[in-house]
Amino acid sequence: MTNGDAPQIGEELTKIFGEAGGFELKPYPEGGILSWAAPGIFLVVTDLHHSPGHATEIQKCFFEAGRQIYGFADAKHAPDTVTIGIGAKL
Repeated sequence: MTNGDAPQIGEELTKIFGEAGGFELKPYPEGGILSWAAPGIFLVVTDLHHSPGHATEIQKCFFEAGRQIYGFADAKHAPDTVTIGIGAKL
């Protein structure tokens, strides 16, 4: 999302994951122009019932920080990849 506070949140998350280490950070294939219809933060995976293990760990970290983060399935998404999508309003 390129409007609202999403870019700043994205930059902060990139910094956090960079400092934590162990994550390969890549830009979303379609760039930063996506717009989520719903407000919030989403973990994008191929299949919500068979997501990568690190998706669950990322979700736990958000919940422990007081932020809900919802799963979003995209069949075209790489099976071993987790993308964080940020809606327009949080």
